[in-house]
Amino acid sequence: MPTLSHRQKKKDSKKDSGLFLLHTDGCGTKAILAYIYWRETGSLMGFSSVAEDALVMNTDDFLTTGAFDRFIFTSTLARNKERIPDEVILELRKASYDFTTLLHNHGINAKLMGGETADLSDIVRTLTVDATCATWMNSSQLIDAANIKPDSYIVGLASAGQTSYETRYNSGIGANGLTSARHDLLEKSYLNAYPETVEATISNEYLYRGDYALTTPLNFSNSSINLPTNPSTDSSTHPSHPSTNPSTYATSTTNSTITLGEALLAPTRTYLPVMKEVFKNFKSKSIQEVIQGILHLTGGGQTKGLRFGTDIHYIKDNLFTFPLIFQLLRKKTRLREMFQVYNCGHRFEIIVPSEKYAREIIDIAKTFRLDAKIIGYTEKNPNKAQLPADRNDGHNNCVTIHHEKQKYTYTL
Repeated sequence: MPTLSHRQKKKDSKKDSGLFLLHTDGCGTKAILAYIYWRETGSLMGFSSVAEDALVMNTDDFLTTGAFDRFIFTSTLARNKERIPDEVILELRKASYDFTTLLHNHGINAKLMGGETADLSDIVRTLTVDATCATWMNSSQLIDAANIKPDSYIVGLASAGQTSYETRYNSGIGANGLTSARHDLLEKSYLNAYPETVEATISNEYLYRGDYALTTPLNFSNSSINLPTNPSTDSSTHPSHPSTNPSTYATSTTNSTITLGEALLAPTRTYLPVMKEVFKNFKSKSIQEVIQGILHLTGGGQTKGLRFGTDIHYIKDNLFTFPLIFQLLRKKTRLREMFQVYNCGHRFEIIVPSEKYAREIIDIAKTFRLDAKIIGYTEKNPNKAQLPADRNDGHNNCVTIHHEKQKYTYTL
């Protein structure tokens, strides 16, 4: 989560004190996939994706606080110069610049200020791609997920598909769980070909134990990956509003075949253009009254809410249909574990107190061809946790996920 500090201004009741936000993140082991894909195909596509991942993992964490503009980026690259040539570094820089151009095209100010490229062949086996981002905002616009309350609606924004601001189909994988995905899906031949991509002390039985090559084609043709056209299937029922009658959404489909490598290396989707319009839509209201909290489902996957709010039971009974990449992972991973690692179809949640606000957000998302729907609700957690003193963090939250006629419950 971003680090916040107050920037004091002259005492003036008409002025709002500013907040300076600082955040750092990266693409994680997804860089290894980009490296193998390049070695196998000669394509730099994967490096473009991981450069964007490093920036989006920063900006979209910022979005959870209400910050959506005035970004300053620096990049930190560490490479094994014997394996990663200058052309890769140039591609990473170009992709970072292209992302700031995308933001500018949507009226979002962003500036890439350079960074550090370190040649660390004795330490780094391939490449690491990280970034630091800074911004500032008015404190009156700050959204604090600690304020999430019971009897609220959870709006999910899809991670897969192709929005109006994306140039190709996005598998929805994001930048989390890629170590597991790489070893669960890719075949053993990659271990022999690229021993530099694994930790030598780990038993081979856990490494590259999948059935696929990066070039294996995946057919997404006519696969409805997100929203239902039948309102009756949008079945999330808010306990305080049992008469909820969801509207009909357009189903998002794609007719294309991509490779597994392209799916695993799909760039992490940014929700900045959409959320900018959401914040603009509610500008006449106090943003804290409209949006109680925003969750970016990266680390922790669908269980992210466990650390936000107090005595909250998050009930998710209307998830998106698993996009194909998660259907493949499902063959190798238990569902209980998947929900703790992957976003499984939506990577962004907005918690609002009324169905009216939820529908407005969904309608805004549709203008960007982004699938969105009410995926669940919150209630007061009826169970008082009995935790030892060293684990009592004051949250006492619970997440329950309903999927395939099964129920999965998580606590801290």
